[in-house]
Amino acid sequence: MPLLPSKPSISPPTLSSFELFLFRAPARAVECLLNWMDEADIVRLSELGTKMFYWVHAYSRRTWNFEDFIGLYMSNPSTFLGFFNGTDAMIYGKSVFRFFLRSPHPTCPLDVCSTLSSFYRIQRFLAGDGFYMINPSPYGVPTMHEMVGRIIRATGITRTTWSLNADKSWTPEHHQGFRFQFVRIKHGRRIRVNLHLIRCEPYRHVLGAVSFAPYMCCMTNRYAFSLFAKSTFVTRIALSAFAAEKHKARKQDRPISIRRGDRICTFETVLGPPVAYTLHPTAEVGPRYLGDKHCWVLPREREDPNVELCVPKGPSFEAVDWTMVRDEQGSYLTIGEPFVWSARYLFANPLSSNIIGLFNHLDMSEREISSLLAQVPLFRHHPLDEKMPDGSIKIKGIEVLALLHDSIVPTIWHAPTNTSVEGDNIAEEVDLRVPFFPNGAVSALVCTNPSSAASLPYTYRVYMDPCHVVPPLNRCIEKVFKKPWMGNVVVVRYARNYTLERKTFSHVQKHECEVVVALVGEWLDQVWKKAFERDAL
Repeated sequence: MPLLPSKPSISPPTLSSFELFLFRAPARAVECLLNWMDEADIVRLSELGTKMFYWVHAYSRRTWNFEDFIGLYMSNPSTFLGFFNGTDAMIYGKSVFRFFLRSPHPTCPLDVCSTLSSFYRIQRFLAGDGFYMINPSPYGVPTMHEMVGRIIRATGITRTTWSLNADKSWTPEHHQGFRFQFVRIKHGRRIRVNLHLIRCEPYRHVLGAVSFAPYMCCMTNRYAFSLFAKSTFVTRIALSAFAAEKHKARKQDRPISIRRGDRICTFETVLGPPVAYTLHPTAEVGPRYLGDKHCWVLPREREDPNVELCVPKGPSFEAVDWTMVRDEQGSYLTIGEPFVWSARYLFANPLSSNIIGLFNHLDMSEREISSLLAQVPLFRHHPLDEKMPDGSIKIKGIEVLALLHDSIVPTIWHAPTNTSVEGDNIAEEVDLRVPFFPNGAVSALVCTNPSSAASLPYTYRVYMDPCHVVPPLNRCIEKVFKKPWMGNVVVVRYARNYTLERKTFSHVQKHECEVVVALVGEWLDQVWKKAFERDAL
């Protein structure tokens, strides 16, 4: 009778001591070890070999399990997950971050956001699962329908507009939503769900409602996304971001700490000016989209680990750091609309040597030929609180060429001028604050053709919005030049007899408008190429 083959043994030379420990040690010991390892290190274990690749896959399926996570809050997690398609509703925030961190806990409130189209279905599910609403109504009305109706009327939005047309504004205040708090008692614990009724796409709410990048985690019924994965899980920093709801006071630099078993995971908070002025090379800035290479994506179901995970390209956005846009509360990141948003930070830092160099390159290559305007500032910053010279009076106005954000054709506009006299010297200042630039302006001198460098018969100054407050998309420039731009653009013409003793302006004549519009188009095209085309290559 032939001998039965002996049980195959694991050959020590083929496996490291660490791998042998993972395969042979009790589950409790392995779990304790992995709790002390960072998430990035666990992912790297799959690169050690085929056995470890499958072992990490099995561990990932057990650890990052969507149903187990939602089951901490709901009795029927699969049904609840079905509401979140990513288009109308998402789960997001600190609870999803803890899910990525392998430390979910039912005492951490579950934040969900939904447009009106899915709001009532989620609300009815919560009611059927034993949740009840606390602080039920700021209006004293008995039903959810009446409450939502009053909220919609208070915002001036009709039901049709609210449910069908997503709000495209990138002002963060528009994305906070209305929070309804639901609670239930489960196993002696108080479970809380925050249901946010929003009037924008869910991903916009996620990007605009939290104040630190690690909390920008979201979950749908198919995937979970960590949008700033490298800075969070590799560098272990928490980039501060603009969030209007928590933006009333200056941000604090206390680290974010979350307990996982016996370990406390700490993330150093990273702030911007005026609190800190440090740049971090790992910050995921630039054009982004949901599911890009900077994201950590966890699929809900992945049966075969050998099949490459194909994540559909999600909505786009753009993240910029404090060198482009800064506020007074110390935000490191500002997040906004892609491509068009880039125009915002082109003039966000008027003292930047890059912007001065840009204007030098575009407008002043032949400046020495114009002796009359040799002393005129190339670039000027007109602050919000800029005042007209003392003693100046409004004697006359001039006609300027305006490319307005709410028009589709260039327009001749009458602008007032303030004239001041000192001895024999006369100085005029064009007042464009109302209605063009209520938040201030920046301006650049244009005295040569941007494409040919030939001198122009007249000299102009182009005024633009500095974008300290997010301006609307300029429909006129988009229509005429087929390029995106933010805020108003106004062209003013210097007088032919302009001297240092007689600083005056003249009308932009109607017959020259076509030439001026073409000039502005070439200038903006040069600005756009200089600022962005290099990054696109």
